[in-house]
Amino acid sequence: MQSLGWYVKRLRAMDAQEIVGRLQHAAVDVVDRVRFPLGLTPKASSIRPGVSAIEYTPGFAMFNETAVDALNAHTPHGLSQLIAEADQVADHKLRFFDMDPCDLGDPMDWQKDHSSGKRGPMRLIQSTNYRDFSVFGDCKLVWEPSRHHHLVTLGRAYRWTGQERYAESCMEHLESWMDANRFGYGMNWRSPLELGIRIINWVAAIDLIRDSQAMTDDRWQRIYHCAYLHVWEVARKYSGGSSANNHLVGELAGVFVACSYFPDFPDAQRLREEALAGLEGWVADFAFEDGCTPEQALGYQFFVLQFLTVVALAGERTGMPVSATYRERLAAMFAFPAELAAGGELPMFGDQDDGYVLYLGEDQYDMNAVLAMGACLLQNPALAAHVRRPAQSALWLYDDAQRELLTTTADTRDAPALTSRLFGESGYALLQSGDSGSDTAISALFDCGPLGLGSLAAHGHADALSVAVRYGGHSLLIDPGTYDYYSHPQWRHYFRTTAAHNTVGVDDEDQSEIQGPFLWGQRANAQRLDWLDDQEQTRIVGSHDGYSKLADPVIHTREVVLDKTARAMRFEDRISANAEHKLTVHFHFAPECQVSVNGQRVIATLDGKRHELQLPEGTSVTQLRGSYEPISGWMSRRYHVKEAADTVSASITATGDITLVSVLSFDV
Repeated sequence: MQSLGWYVKRLRAMDAQEIVGRLQHAAVDVVDRVRFPLGLTPKASSIRPGVSAIEYTPGFAMFNETAVDALNAHTPHGLSQLIAEADQVADHKLRFFDMDPCDLGDPMDWQKDHSSGKRGPMRLIQSTNYRDFSVFGDCKLVWEPSRHHHLVTLGRAYRWTGQERYAESCMEHLESWMDANRFGYGMNWRSPLELGIRIINWVAAIDLIRDSQAMTDDRWQRIYHCAYLHVWEVARKYSGGSSANNHLVGELAGVFVACSYFPDFPDAQRLREEALAGLEGWVADFAFEDGCTPEQALGYQFFVLQFLTVVALAGERTGMPVSATYRERLAAMFAFPAELAAGGELPMFGDQDDGYVLYLGEDQYDMNAVLAMGACLLQNPALAAHVRRPAQSALWLYDDAQRELLTTTADTRDAPALTSRLFGESGYALLQSGDSGSDTAISALFDCGPLGLGSLAAHGHADALSVAVRYGGHSLLIDPGTYDYYSHPQWRHYFRTTAAHNTVGVDDEDQSEIQGPFLWGQRANAQRLDWLDDQEQTRIVGSHDGYSKLADPVIHTREVVLDKTARAMRFEDRISANAEHKLTVHFHFAPECQVSVNGQRVIATLDGKRHELQLPEGTSVTQLRGSYEPISGWMSRRYHVKEAADTVSASITATGDITLVSVLSFDV
């Protein structure tokens, strides 16, 4: 149970409509507490496919019939990679987060957090508090194996090699999971989002192995019924209000894909129409026209993008195509990370928990694969121009005609000059110079956007006016990442703080008030004040009011100028105040940097090049790397994986208005 104070704060984040919706969900839970133990749920005897798996006609084929020929022709090392992965999975060993590998055991233990060793009891889902680490462990580490990404790995291995042992292993995992997870009980039925992800992976795996000998009639009947229970449960409990974020998208996507593949599910057409209408509404109401998603978290940009892509694919193949607005926003959502990636390693603003929908042989952040998928789906030459090599994901999903665009745009794939870009709706700006891919390119991402989506802003960080800088494609000044949600509260807190980002702290306070792991109180409102981009410089000015909550209100205004001729970046931080305050300018360097400090002069060596950061005059400078007390000097590129990195902070105590100037000179 959360504290009473947490519930009060959470209630304040809801409007009247959301409160009514949650009361309705609570009423459903009350009924389910009686219904589930009595088994008053859709029965297998009434939810039957009617024919064997091989005779069944699905609503659409997820995978390209000639995929294997295309994969053999274009990815010579793909098969050996896949066999190695599938053999490990067949041995009950999975790879996720810091678990490399995670042995599920024999029999496979689906309720266990295999990191902490905790195994939660099989309670009714209404009595399963996934936030209670002491009882259930880290819910993410329980949920991840049950998302069943690995079933698709086994299915692809069967399809590519024709070896029945991979299909049999896939069925073994499915039966083991169904045996261990009675409907309505335990962690793995607790979150509708998890059900949405899992049912998409079931559809993909079934599509790959439906013709195998492993898919016996008894197994097929059982899987079909359990798949419907996923749909039935999710469609009754869609997220709403302040939780209408990636969770709602994933839930709607799961129902749409499942009902598209299994068109004879009870009420499938209505459920499909409702799910697609919900997704269309979400895209129109929330997705920014500039291509960013409103959670202000790049990891969730990729997550939502995958959901929306598989829905568009299923809709196209079942005669229910998405709207022109949906396709336009989807194209912009592909283009946004493509523009960020042109400058090098992707900056990690906001939460990032390694979530993905389908694994088809490439990492979820592999921009080549992401853009190949988008180009083929949307037949978009601008996206295709970024694709440099064959992508397994596109080869699995699209036929030769759909992939033709990737070859016809090959002549346009010269490395373009980097250009600065303002993303007006989401509040981000790219300050850039040089050519994409060159070892002297400069790219900086400036954050002048909102904290996150809606009243909850669950996945935002207190990072207003923060800057992430890359040189020669490599990260120099970093966003630190996320690291954890549930297992380590002190680390969850640190990675969201203002002090963990390249911006200014006042009186050691956060710009926005952290009230819980996914809950914010008073928050900073950022606004862009000026923007200039010409041949000589790119300049942006922004401000935020996050420190107006102090007894003596403070306004922070930051001007960032990229001097393209001098190859330097100037940070001018103007603090408007009346009383005395402690001011701290934070700079976080990539783990690969070698950082030395001499007074206000900082030298950072990266990839053989020396960069100089001149800190504000009169400041007291500290340098921390991999510090536990206080927590500082860390970066997390993957969930539950962190590495030491240098943090340099320059502090000064001043009364009234003051301007602090820092200058970063490249390749000195």
